[in-house]
Amino acid sequence: VKLRHEEMVSCLAFSPDGRTLVSGGTDTNLKLWDVRGCQAGDPRRELYRQPSSVTALAFMSEGRRLVTAHANRTLRVLDVATVRLTATLRGPEAAVTLVRPDPRGRLLMAASQDRFMRIFDLEAQAPPLSLGPFRKPLTAACFFEDGRHLAAVGLENIVQIWDLESRDVVASL
Repeated sequence: VKLRHEEMVSCLAFSPDGRTLVSGGTDTNLKLWDVRGCQAGDPRRELYRQPSSVTALAFMSEGRRLVTAHANRTLRVLDVATVRLTATLRGPEAAVTLVRPDPRGRLLMAASQDRFMRIFDLEAQAPPLSLGPFRKPLTAACFFEDGRHLAAVGLENIVQIWDLESRDVVASL
């Protein structure tokens, strides 16, 4: 049994409780590692083949859900306990490069190589809010604690703070 990925590992994410490390790669494999087992010399893991290269990962809902982003422009929401698919999100027109959940676990920001940022409301299941295009692809983003504001930065090195209700930039840093 091969423990390592067969190709490049493109993303990692720790579960909020620190017990599980998830790795995703260009080999389309998603591996869930038992951190305590690995530290004890028993690298236990579960392997799940995905539909295309895994490009970004994020835990949501206090670790109950895992979002995987893919080169084929989709996002998949998995129930962590069962590793079953609960939702497939579409909208990006290029490979997804960044995903960030809001603190409440309701909203999910996804950025892709198409230079847009999309905000998915996982409860409403409505079409995503699209913001952009940006001059260059986004490299980092984070939600404010209130879940209504988001800071994002791209390769042009300007941090923009967005008010998601008004869909406007309220500050550029």
